[in-house]
Amino acid sequence: MGFTSLPSFGFLFLNLFLSLNSVIATSYWVDPSCSNYGDLADAIPEAIWNAGKLSDAIGNQDPLWQQPLTWMFGFDYASTDSFGTYNRLLVQNTFYRIGQVTQAASRLDANIRFYCDDDARYVAVNAQGVAIPEPDNDDAAYATTYFYDQDNDSVALGRELGCKKAANTVDVVYAHTIVRINERYDAYRKNIFSTSTQLTDRVTISICQTMYGSQNAHKLYTWKSLAKKDLRQISSLPYIVPNAAQVITHELAHVPALSSQVMIEPSGSDGAATQMYHPHGIDFHPRGSTSSSGARGYWYATDTQTPGEFLTDRSYTIMNPDSYAYLASMFRLYGKRWVSQRLTGAFVTLRPDRSLSDVGDWDTSTTAPRSKVSSLTYYNTVSTTRSIYVSRTEAAGGVTTYSRI
Repeated sequence: MGFTSLPSFGFLFLNLFLSLNSVIATSYWVDPSCSNYGDLADAIPEAIWNAGKLSDAIGNQDPLWQQPLTWMFGFDYASTDSFGTYNRLLVQNTFYRIGQVTQAASRLDANIRFYCDDDARYVAVNAQGVAIPEPDNDDAAYATTYFYDQDNDSVALGRELGCKKAANTVDVVYAHTIVRINERYDAYRKNIFSTSTQLTDRVTISICQTMYGSQNAHKLYTWKSLAKKDLRQISSLPYIVPNAAQVITHELAHVPALSSQVMIEPSGSDGAATQMYHPHGIDFHPRGSTSSSGARGYWYATDTQTPGEFLTDRSYTIMNPDSYAYLASMFRLYGKRWVSQRLTGAFVTLRPDRSLSDVGDWDTSTTAPRSKVSSLTYYNTVSTTRSIYVSRTEAAGGVTTYSRI
């Protein structure tokens, strides 16, 4: 596609194509609270490594992944938006950025911080930042009570703390992600506290103990370990949840630095090209909607339609974490000789094919970034500085701050 297809954007649009070198470096850190949970420490690098490999496969238009791409996103390799940009490149963009994530030496150095403490680090506070008794999570006031995480300078409402909220309720929450931490902290602190000195794009991902307490036989496994099970017994692909690598991929697809997109959409009576900024992956569509007002992005085991079919809109599927997580699962399990299959209008299942090569595993000996793809690939680099990136996220508004798997 030539650059002349969108002349109205001039240098700005050209910059979106050529700014590969200004993709923000993103790193993660794992809290000691996760040290007792099986192979979680392996599931994180596996999810990152796998995303990079899948980005390459989409970039190369590997024919094996065109049909699964259609199942999860509702379009194939040849599909474009109204102005000629290939939709697959935006999906590749997110997988590419996930594949670039490295491990940080400390919490304060990391943009993404993993916890397994069931949100115990959060303390209930009043509007002045003073600790108060924590209300019962079935109390009506709980949902709107402020909670403060001192380690990360993070303030959240009770309804956003999926692990803590799930502790004494029937809700099944395996993980949740808190985004926009810095701007939310600034809005809360007003003149009470000083500005946080931590990274402005910091994000926390909490892995809930409900995942580890689940009776699901696959609860602790990496994809590598999951592949050793007899997956023919799974009658629908979503039954692999809560697989840790699957859950982690879903949560990473909520992180703004990894999942934000700029999509070109027609607007106005003349259908003029307009940049639409999507700050991060969400679970209910369109942005700002809830389970009662929007289209859910979760793929349930009882669904005979795939996300690409029940969401239909590309602006929904491209921002849908489950679409990324399940495509990543199919890709990784194929490398372990499990083939995804589907009859028309039926469930996606897995069948073994021992004639396939067993793909090797992630390389833990180096954190060197993978090679970049062609400079003509569409990468949406929002900013080269994190402070501007966060301000753009703030301007978008109406975001979802946690996810339910």
